[in-house]
Amino acid sequence: MFVIADDVPHALALIAASGDNDEGLIYALTYGDAEPVEADAGLAAFVKTQFDVELPSDALAAIKATDARLGEATRALIERLSDG
Repeated sequence: MFVIADDVPHALALIAASGDNDEGLIYALTYGDAEPVEADAGLAAFVKTQFDVELPSDALAAIKATDARLGEATRALIERLSDG
């Protein structure tokens, strides 16, 4: 499990950056070997217009940075909630 973004607009930007292959983005994060994809221009425009959020230049690096900041605490909370 990865924490992919700080909020929904940034998660949408990651989905837009992955084109129609958001599962491929997570697969690449887990196993490496990312294939280049064309961003979803319509979703990118929506995210920019509605939230003033740009697509990340490197989606994998953006996810890794967010997970490094928030992942450990999030996974600990999920584990704690799952045990209860």
